[in-house]
Amino acid sequence: MGSNRETLVDDVRRSAGSGLTLQEGLILDDFPVAILVLGVRGVIEVNAEWTALSGLGSEASLGGGWLEAVHPEDRPTIHAVLDGYDGGVVEKMVRFPSTEGVQQPVLLRIKAVAAEPVPLIVIVASRRPADDRLMYLSSHDELTGLLNRCTMLSAIHDQLAARLDLTAMLFIDLDGFKEVNDGLGHRFGDAILSVIGQRLRASVRTCDSVGRLGGDEFGVLCSCLPSRSEVCRLADRIGDAIKAPIAFNGRILQISASIGVAFASGDGQTAEALVHQADTAMYQAKGSGGAQWVVFEPSMTTRRSSERVLVSASAARRRSA
Repeated sequence: MGSNRETLVDDVRRSAGSGLTLQEGLILDDFPVAILVLGVRGVIEVNAEWTALSGLGSEASLGGGWLEAVHPEDRPTIHAVLDGYDGGVVEKMVRFPSTEGVQQPVLLRIKAVAAEPVPLIVIVASRRPADDRLMYLSSHDELTGLLNRCTMLSAIHDQLAARLDLTAMLFIDLDGFKEVNDGLGHRFGDAILSVIGQRLRASVRTCDSVGRLGGDEFGVLCSCLPSRSEVCRLADRIGDAIKAPIAFNGRILQISASIGVAFASGDGQTAEALVHQADTAMYQAKGSGGAQWVVFEPSMTTRRSSERVLVSASAARRRSA
């Protein structure tokens, strides 16, 4: 790393957001935040702030040893993020033990840096007040870091109440995810969900809301759109981003998504009704083979209700036979 020290430190400075000015001979110990540098086989360097925060020595933190500082229940989430890391910035709230034996919330900020000859990842760790973790978990999905279903519904309600010009909801369901999760294991499945979360954030505008609605279902809320065609372009971007290959433990997997799009009607529509419309359109996309997006039409509700009646009647006949 010697010849790339300046590049690495500069990237760390920007990742840490410490506001420090890059100086000749600056080293990681000059930063007032805990920093880990990860290579192909795990951590290759830490600074003094990390050892103070984690209670682990520098040698003990190398490789995968640094995870000993993380609460055992939070480690699978970190494994999933790193296994499926797809670039960009990912933030995760985890628990560290404190010197008094009390669990201390710590925010991990994960970012790739441009050091050579191999890609490196920097993790910046910073303590947070205990209430921060509770607030974070009350509004976010712990695995993906996206908004949770309750928070998404609240955001949709607020957008509809504000009567903004053009608002749309995208309901995204991964195709064949259950088979992948059952066949390759939950760790693989969690890594995929983490990657999808990262790709969704990278695909949308900064003003859009992105959430995990449950299982392998995600939602995107867009408002103040210039036109309906902008949502169609967004649906294309999301579909293409999800289909990009995912590498994990020597395997390459491609997965697609069925996407339903619903536009707010502006006539007192509820958040639940808008989500239901997007969900109905998503089922239409999935029923047509998946790997596509469909815009909701009122006639879809009638067709889906009819299909439920037929299914129920068929089940009743089988029970009476």
